[in-house]
This record gives sequence, C-alpha cells and structure tokens, in this order.
Amino acid sequence: MIDFKSLLAIQHTRKEANSVGARNSGRETVHSDGSLLLHGVTQEDSGLYTPQIVRTDMQPEEAQVWSFEELSQRQNEHVTQPFVQITDATIVGRRSVIFTCISPDTDIPIHWLFNKENLQLKERMTLSPKKCGLRINPVRSEDAGEYQCEVSNGFNLKISLPVSWL
Repeated sequence: MIDFKSLLAIQHTRKEANSVGARNSGRETVHSDGSLLLHGVTQEDSGLYTPQIVRTDMQPEEAQVWSFEELSQRQNEHVTQPFVQITDATIVGRRSVIFTCISPDTDIPIHWLFNKENLQLKERMTLSPKKCGLRINPVRSEDAGEYQCEVSNGFNLKISLPVSWL
C-alpha cells in the first residue's frame, strides 16, 4: 500500500514522466533511472528514506535508505570479529554438523564463506532465520573445508577466523 501522505515524488517508467507527492517541497528531482536528487540539503533532511517500487501487479517492494546524519553515525560504528562454533551430531544414523556464527553485534547481516568463497547453499544445507546458524544434514566428505562467517553493518565488516571441518 502506498502512503501518499509521506510521498515525495513518483517516477512513471511507462509514461516517462514524474509526479509530485504530498511531502514534495519542490527541491526534489526524480531522474529517469529512478534516482532521487535533493537540492539545497539541510540538517532537517536527515532521516530514513524508503524508496518504494510498485510493480505492474501493484505489489510494492521497499528498501530503507539512511541519509546524511544517520549515515555518518553508522559509518563510525564498528563491528566485532565473530567466531564460529561447530557442533557435530549423529541423528538417526545420519551425521550432521551445525556451524554457529557468534557475534556480540546484534541485528546485523551474517554471511557464510566456504574455503574463502561465498557459500553456495545445497539442498542439504539450511540457515537459521537470522542466518547465524548453518546446518548440513547429512554431512558428506565434499563438505570438508574451511568455514567462516562475516558480519557487516553496511560500512564495516569483520570475518571470523577459519574453522576446518574434516
């Protein structure tokens, strides 16, 4: 659902035209590539902006974008190096392994690496809802190698030391 009260501008891709919204101050320009330019930016423009795309089936897609002051504050936030804990288990005769990425930083994205490359999830692999846990069931010899997790706040990232599973 589009919140027209907080709308700055609309770019119509089919019409190649723009419309203004209720929050438009006249300082906004929407370009044909969808980018938004704010003219005469002040401290009061600082905040969270939410670009919204409305697809042809009328379903919206959103992303949140921090601006100005929040960006510089987040840029200075550091993340702590995580570490990986391994739990080996045998369940109903099938061997499984669980890798847990442990980080004191909360609510930040976690990404998994296998042998220093992005982990390609296989059918036997599942991630926990927050991606801090990686389970392989059943585990096979092809899963042997080095596992690492990466945490990032969008500006700074840290990668765990590698742990080997044989």
